[in-house]
Amino acid sequence: MRSRARRRCRIAAVAGWTLAAAGAGCVDNAGLLVIAGNQIPMFDPVSMVCTAAADSGSSLLGQGTLDLDVGTPQAYVGYPMVENRLQPRGATAGVEPNRIMLDGFRITLHPPLGFVFPWTDTVPDHTEPAFSQGLEPGASLTAKVNLVTQNQAQLIYEQFKPGGLSAALTDQVIFTVEMHAVGELNGGQIESDVFRFPVRMCTGCLQTGFTTLAQFNYPGLPTCKAAPRPNMYKGNPCNFAQDSGPLLCCEDEMTSKRICPAPDQ
Repeated sequence: MRSRARRRCRIAAVAGWTLAAAGAGCVDNAGLLVIAGNQIPMFDPVSMVCTAAADSGSSLLGQGTLDLDVGTPQAYVGYPMVENRLQPRGATAGVEPNRIMLDGFRITLHPPLGFVFPWTDTVPDHTEPAFSQGLEPGASLTAKVNLVTQNQAQLIYEQFKPGGLSAALTDQVIFTVEMHAVGELNGGQIESDVFRFPVRMCTGCLQTGFTTLAQFNYPGLPTCKAAPRPNMYKGNPCNFAQDSGPLLCCEDEMTSKRICPAPDQ
């Protein structure tokens, strides 16, 4: 991907026709590269793979949830759907000038309003995950990308302490993902309008709601030896720590470490 400064420049589009910027290679973008939403992925139990459809008729998620108290905090995985709203211009079997080559995404993570978050040089508030794929005019695609990295999740988890973020299960601790898709069009750079996605950060909120194991609702926790087998509560099959539960974890007798999900054997 190109430098962050260069990716801020955009390509103009008027009525679906691109306008080349004289000398500079880019001008303002009229909103024709768009992140339409964050898709809900589907889990294939045969291939054990999660995928999200590319078309706009797929289900979109309005808000995410990331349970951080799962032994080792996990990344929050998103499936942003990107649309190229330019109109086709190329002749049959010819070069299509309105084809966008995506480079990836530019993501900034914002803490709750008023909370001064201790980002560091090694764990900053921004990431630039790569995603290289062509996007034809009038088409859409769905990428798979970490909206919150594992290192960011670990640093956020460490703020759930007295004087920091609230660990109460009834509280909503919302971080906002602010992202742009970036790419190339006709030799210049194009950047999507901003897309914002809220993610609730919590400790234990997905480890509740057991229908037959109420004693293990968070902060309840069985030892791994005593945990029921097979484990019927493994959380979200696409990422056990995000969006849906219930998730049953257990405590390793030797290390006292939380193991999520509790093993079947």
